[in-house]
Amino acid sequence: MIIAITGTNAAGKDEAATYLESKGFAHFSLSDELREILQERKQEPTRENLIALGNELRKLYGNAYLTERVLEKAQGTPHIVISSVRNPGELEPVKGTDNFKLIAIDAPPELRYRRDLSRGRI
Repeated sequence: MIIAITGTNAAGKDEAATYLESKGFAHFSLSDELREILQERKQEPTRENLIALGNELRKLYGNAYLTERVLEKAQGTPHIVISSVRNPGELEPVKGTDNFKLIAIDAPPELRYRRDLSRGRI
């Protein structure tokens, strides 16, 4: 089974993915993929850099690049959850399969703001 999670920043996507991990799913975050690439490039993982990199990768390799990257890492894993889906094209490799579900998560702006501050990310 493949579950993809989309939603606003700090809405709880990774918390939902953590719950699914406790049920046997392997978790892959598209945002973490971007952070990994930025680290390889020795760039700070700022929101601006994450957005710019995501746009660059979509332009160079297509909308599904990040999802294809995690599917490669997940080969042989029976149940995966992909969090931080931001673009409908990222779902192309998995949508339409019998074992795919998409979940959207949101939370009130005040709560999301508090969560975002508590993360200590740039």
